[in-house]
Amino acid sequence: MHVRHWLLAMAALAIGALATAATAAPVTIRVAYAYPQNFTEMTRDIIKRFEAAYPDIKVELLPPKKDYEELVQDTLRLNVTGQPMADVAFHGLHRVRLLAEQNLIVPLDDFIKAEASWPQLGYIPSMQHLGEHGGKNYALSFAVSIMIAHYNADLVQRAGGDPTKLPDSWDGILALAKSIKALGGVQGIYWSYYDTANNWTFQSLLQSHGGQMMAPDDRAIAFNGAAGQRVLELARAMGELGMVDMTDAQAVQSFSAGTLGIFLVSSSRIEGLARAAKGHFRYVAAPLPVPVENASFPAGGSGAMMHARDPKRQAAAWEFMKFAAGPVGQTIMVRNSGYMPGNQIPLEDPELLGAFYDANPNHKAPLTQLSRMTRFYAFPGPNSLKIPNVIRDHLQAVVTRRRPPGDVMPDMVRDVQALLPR
Repeated sequence: MHVRHWLLAMAALAIGALATAATAAPVTIRVAYAYPQNFTEMTRDIIKRFEAAYPDIKVELLPPKKDYEELVQDTLRLNVTGQPMADVAFHGLHRVRLLAEQNLIVPLDDFIKAEASWPQLGYIPSMQHLGEHGGKNYALSFAVSIMIAHYNADLVQRAGGDPTKLPDSWDGILALAKSIKALGGVQGIYWSYYDTANNWTFQSLLQSHGGQMMAPDDRAIAFNGAAGQRVLELARAMGELGMVDMTDAQAVQSFSAGTLGIFLVSSSRIEGLARAAKGHFRYVAAPLPVPVENASFPAGGSGAMMHARDPKRQAAAWEFMKFAAGPVGQTIMVRNSGYMPGNQIPLEDPELLGAFYDANPNHKAPLTQLSRMTRFYAFPGPNSLKIPNVIRDHLQAVVTRRRPPGDVMPDMVRDVQALLPR
């Protein structure tokens, strides 16, 4: 479906919902989000385009939160204190479970069923699956990412590697990192385990080796198997290669300055890292290795979720959510980041993203793993926000070589188990 046809269809669907408001004051909805460095400008652009298409709805963009964890913490605080929440929030997809179990977000199933032409609106089913919990859909996928490898191609070449044939195994990546480190004055590799929400990068390596965080019944820990041991061994190996124990922001600075060879982090960083590298060094993005046949990759990023309870505000919020997750919103989002779109229509429209990926090959790196993408696991219970910090601290002990992997794993299992529901 061409984008112009999509916009006409969306406008037609909105007429009935907004007819009553046509002669009244515009409905104003409040929108919350996180990561201002990534999302402020694109969200403002989406709002501007939305308000032009839907003049009966105004959007108030709330001050941003630092990250998804701060956003969800603020939502929980507002609920406890009885203060009004946003009508729509772009929460991390890994927080669907927590927010749904607290009854803080509205299921979208009835809204979707009310859309007679929903299958023709382009929302990719596998992407929408990411916002499900307990058999209900709570989010429209907005900005989806997976963990990939970002390379300074100049350092790769200086170290004897081939930027057009990057390693497809962990042994190859570690060997290349060692060669880059040997150049002197630069770091070989950095794995962004420290700042990412809910141990996403740990989960990424774990699942890519065939492991899972928990058993299907959510009662037994599963990350302590062979896959989990392998991840801790990789963490130890990266530490032995001189990986500096720094924050994600510091790693971005190092890579942008040309002093970091391999940066293992979200694909959402593609556009920002490419801009930083332009004119200084060649930048190449590549998918992570697939060590086992049943490898999978948890999808990070955000989804549009509804907090609004008033029917009139819900109707307006739904129109905004569809727009942000639709062809126009997804085109703006992709062109300003490294996230993957949740809508098929812009991929087929040359005016939107039809030619974008051919002109920007780095953005293809995460798309190669689409068939392996799964939901981002979130721990159950009231301690779901504490457990990731426990795991992170144990990972830090391995990366900094303070403790060997074999000693850390039993303690990590013990400490996580103590925080799980009994």
